[in-house]
Amino acid sequence: MTTSEQIKDRHCSLTTFFLFSTNTEQEKVKIASHLLEELHRKFIQDSEDKDDLNQLCFRMEKAHWHYLDVYVSQCPGLPKLSMTEFVKDFLDHFPHLLPHGEDVHSVLQKWHNYKKTIPVYGAIILDETMRNVLLVQGYHGGWSFPCGKMEKGEKPIDCAIREVDEETGFNIETKICQDHYLEKKCANRVVGHYIILGVSKETIFHPKTMNEIKNIQWFSIDKLSQKHKSDRQFFTVTSFIRPLQDWIYTHQSQRGDRLTGSSPWRPAPSAFDTWVARRLQGYGTTADGWTKRKD
Repeated sequence: MTTSEQIKDRHCSLTTFFLFSTNTEQEKVKIASHLLEELHRKFIQDSEDKDDLNQLCFRMEKAHWHYLDVYVSQCPGLPKLSMTEFVKDFLDHFPHLLPHGEDVHSVLQKWHNYKKTIPVYGAIILDETMRNVLLVQGYHGGWSFPCGKMEKGEKPIDCAIREVDEETGFNIETKICQDHYLEKKCANRVVGHYIILGVSKETIFHPKTMNEIKNIQWFSIDKLSQKHKSDRQFFTVTSFIRPLQDWIYTHQSQRGDRLTGSSPWRPAPSAFDTWVARRLQGYGTTADGWTKRKD
């Protein structure tokens, strides 16, 4: 029997569920104590920052991902709990982690608010033509560049390398460049992406996390530029497209045409640019700089 089969057999054979009825006549499934204790040993026990409730929540989040990716995938009979349900079970089993008796929902709400201020770093991965970009789709339905929150003590570039590897299985360490970078401020959070060049569209991508990324796909940058910023499917992408097009044009102007002898690719005009151009047709500029319609 292989190691993975032994782990699967141990988890499935030893797992017991504790069921009890509620006022809503629904049954709540709790995780067996031996699994909670194993997760505690893996992610909490030896951590130096478990007294910081925000950092404790991050560690419980990792434990939750591990529970879903490893335990549930090996034993489909295990309950698929949400983060809130998982944390409630976890803290019920280890009440000493909340020494002052803090309310679980209040702790999670403060943690969610804190997460919104943490910088996010990732990568804008371009194909060899610089006309297509790689996006990932989460299980919530939206598309984004592969990216994620920076961990405590982590450098931005290391965060980008780690997140891209986790979400696509692609290692950008040898391709990443500090100077190939775009950044925006979104509310109270910095979002930064390193531009990765020359990735073949034949590359096989496979996420290392099982319950985070649903699809990985190449998209035309021109077509993305036509999408409105209100399109929720591409909400985190559209604000970067125009700066990305400008960066590509500048980069190709400085290097590409000298290397290939060809003219740099110009991004397709946006819908707004096209509308303005049509409105200005038939107008001319006077000597004093004013514009009037030609007769």
